[in-house]
Amino acid sequence: MFHYLGEAAVDPQAQPADSLYRQLLAEAGPSEEPGFYVYKATLAAGTPYPDLSQAIDSDSDFLLVAIFGLSAGAFSMNIKDQAGRPVYSTAAASTNVMGTAQIPVAVRPALRYIAGSRLGFSLTETSGAANAVEIVFAGIKRFRTAS
Repeated sequence: MFHYLGEAAVDPQAQPADSLYRQLLAEAGPSEEPGFYVYKATLAAGTPYPDLSQAIDSDSDFLLVAIFGLSAGAFSMNIKDQAGRPVYSTAAASTNVMGTAQIPVAVRPALRYIAGSRLGFSLTETSGAANAVEIVFAGIKRFRTAS
């Protein structure tokens, strides 16, 4: 189950940790499979990080469909589309952009990143202390096939 920005989860029971994987696998076509890119860092108190990125594998395009993770404190975040444009009008609180493994925040429509490119995003630490973050970009890897 996904939830959207500002929406409370409808199902009060948490799903098993592998349910997102099963859902992505069910959505994947014959040349697709679930894909997860993990970003880990410790953010310095009050520091903005405007130009972060996660490398996309060169063997497949990536369709970003959900974001989840955890952190030791608050931060704000904005993701960028393939052209480098911010998706949100301004950085949003991490609690509105990033769900949990049981209830990830959906990215709809999915954002497509071509093979070998980078998924750009920005973070700003807002808790006032060092902050360990782990962000998981979940989606579908679309492998290129010969015609």
